[in-house]
Amino acid sequence: MARKVHSAAKHIDFVLFDILALIISFVAAYFIRIDRADDAEYFEMYRDMGILILVIYLVIVAFSSTHSNILKRTALREAWEIGILNAEIISVVFAILFASKSTVVYSRILFAVFIALDCGLMFMFRTLRKLFILSQYRNGVGTSKVLVVTYEKTADKIIEALRSQNTGYYEFKGIIIEGESTESEICRIPVLKMEGILDYIKENAINEVFIFLRHGESGKLMSKFMIMGLTVHVGLDLELRNLSNVTIDQLANYTIVTSTISRATVGELFVKRAFDIFVGIIGLIVTAITFIFVAPIIKIQSPGPVFFVQKRVGKNGRVFNMIKFRSMHVDADYHKAALGR
Repeated sequence: MARKVHSAAKHIDFVLFDILALIISFVAAYFIRIDRADDAEYFEMYRDMGILILVIYLVIVAFSSTHSNILKRTALREAWEIGILNAEIISVVFAILFASKSTVVYSRILFAVFIALDCGLMFMFRTLRKLFILSQYRNGVGTSKVLVVTYEKTADKIIEALRSQNTGYYEFKGIIIEGESTESEICRIPVLKMEGILDYIKENAINEVFIFLRHGESGKLMSKFMIMGLTVHVGLDLELRNLSNVTIDQLANYTIVTSTISRATVGELFVKRAFDIFVGIIGLIVTAITFIFVAPIIKIQSPGPVFFVQKRVGKNGRVFNMIKFRSMHVDADYHKAALGR
């Protein structure tokens, strides 16, 4: 079963810096707002509130993706994410205070100062931490050395795509071309031969491999690299490029790839359903008015039911009842079969 690493687990360093920012901001807000003469009266109350805020933060982090792609964010996006996080924290705090009827006990000014300080400190800590990590990557510290396995005709596009999403963590050490290749390098990355690749991996301390091949060609390579102890990433684009509207889901212990001719969004399904109901209501009104005039005519001209019901085949072979005003004799189907003989 595929497992996805939570963003908080991948960026535990940022979580710790966030906690530090929360503690400093809340303590600073407390000393700014509460007089020293009132310290003994309010200390325990605000201490418990500080602990509650930390618990709320940890719960939010555990069940959200607040640190997802944190190294790729712009300064504006980072400020927005921090603002959303603090808004969530303070909303939960006030919801708890309102439920416990304790809103009048706590200082709203203190909370306002706390949020302002925390947004500023979180932004500063996260920015400094990102700058430090990226500088380490540029110096080759903490990076992951990577090989790419693909076809020659797709190699340049794949490398450019990987580089566009690379924060510096991946250090591309070579490309292995499936089949023959006359190139010595592609996108300034050396082209390697599969022969002797084991020695190359050992000498260059390769950590990971990206494989962009069709399934029949990637399976054996995956096993080979995994036996070497490498982390293997397999691109599905070449396998799925001829399929339309592809989604990947988890069903029990299986990863399912789904493809349909057309896939409607939730909004489109809602609009379609609303339109169906609206048109259905209009149709029923028109039919009811028509029934008043047509039903007596049918009864006078031909004894029997007003409506004719027949089985029809609909979407995906589903059988449904088609109902229409009867325009033939009741036993018309029998006579039709007899005429056919």
